[in-house]
Parts: sequence; C-alpha cells; structure tokens
Amino acid sequence: MKRILLAAGAALVLASPAMADFNSGMKAFKAGEFDVAREEWEQSAIAGDAQAQFQLGKMLANGIGVRKDYITAYAWLFLADAAGIQEAGKYHQVLEKKYLPRYCQYEAQALIRDYRNGKASRLVSDVNRNASKCWGNSPPR
Repeated sequence: MKRILLAAGAALVLASPAMADFNSGMKAFKAGEFDVAREEWEQSAIAGDAQAQFQLGKMLANGIGVRKDYITAYAWLFLADAAGIQEAGKYHQVLEKKYLPRYCQYEAQALIRDYRNGKASRLVSDVNRNASKCWGNSPPR
C-alpha cells in the first residue's frame, strides 16, 4: 500500500508542471496570445500531456494563430488519440483522408516515431521542413 501511495504521489509531482503548462496555454489561448499558448502546449505535449497534444494539433490544423501545418498537426493528433482522446482520432482521420497525400502521411509517421524514440524536438522544430516536398502541402510556421 505504501508503494502505491508513493507511486501515485510521484506521478502527481511529475504531472504538475505539464498540467501547469497546459493551463497556462489555455489561458493564453483564450486571451488571444497564440504564440504563448503554442509554447506552453508544446512543452506539455512533449511531456506527454494528451490534452496539450490535442489542442496543439487543432491549433496547427486550423491555423489558429499559426500557419497551417497539417503534418505536425496529424502527428500531435495521432499521439493524443493513442493516449485516449477520442476526438483527436476524428481530427487525424480527416487530415489523413482529405489533406495529406500518402507520401506526406509517411512524414507525419516519422515525426510520431521520433517522438516515441525520445526525439520530440522534430515536432516543434522547423529544421527538417525544407527537405521534403510535403511541407509545400503544409506551409512552415
């Protein structure tokens, strides 16, 4: 029992910064401070916060305060769906069917693999976007 309580306490401590970033991001988003919201949600999303992944994916897919980026949006929405946000699954399926050619879906899947392998920086970096034809379908931010 003591181990369970310690594990639960550790999980809360580790989740607190991500939740704080998510809440700060939501506050900034509602105030129209989209750059701040994006930065906060990126930090939370990298830490594994599914709600931040979902909000960031919607923001990028719809171009709210940022230029549309369907590839990165797809990756974040896919990850949020995998973490249990069912609505995110609907969004990434729409992107897959209507907005991303198959070869661009491979680019998005590569971003997802990188995230899962500890290289989340590609999901918040514009570095690799100039090397692919796909970014023409999804303008860089």
